[in-house]
Amino acid sequence: LAALQSLVHRDGLHAGSTTFRPYVGRDTIWWTRMFLLAHRLMPEMPILKPAILQTAVSSVLEGISPEGRVAHEVDLRVLPGDAARHTYNTLDTDFLLPSLIKDYLAVARPEDVSAVLSRTNEAGEPHWLAIARNFDHVLAQGHVLTGGLHGRQELLGTAGQSISSWRDSWSATAGA
Repeated sequence: LAALQSLVHRDGLHAGSTTFRPYVGRDTIWWTRMFLLAHRLMPEMPILKPAILQTAVSSVLEGISPEGRVAHEVDLRVLPGDAARHTYNTLDTDFLLPSLIKDYLAVARPEDVSAVLSRTNEAGEPHWLAIARNFDHVLAQGHVLTGGLHGRQELLGTAGQSISSWRDSWSATAGA
């Protein structure tokens, strides 16, 4: 656990190592879900304090686009408010947020949930609205998951759109 401390920051859980610290929404979702599961299995020994869980969940909600997409990466070198700050090029990240919210609600205290939902993003929108936009997006795109190659291209928006090319990008991009 001591090695993970270097990845916890006020603005979220960062991916990688102590020398490579980008914010990656997908990784933050998976790390947070792992900690939430550990908390559910061992409630007497929570690994992360409620404030860190709030920060992790909020950092994911900060990067939700007006269309309900979850940011894959946030370029920390770009100033807040600049559209180039967020990238949305991993397909499965959008579909991971509902399970993160479910897992968080199963563990968090009501006052912590209230704190997360009442926070606002850079545009001044409350996080509960970002969650609703994501859920709408996921429901609208759900039919695409069974659509083969045509469905994956529809999910991307255009066949030529840039997609992530990291370790597990083949599965993350549905092989598109």
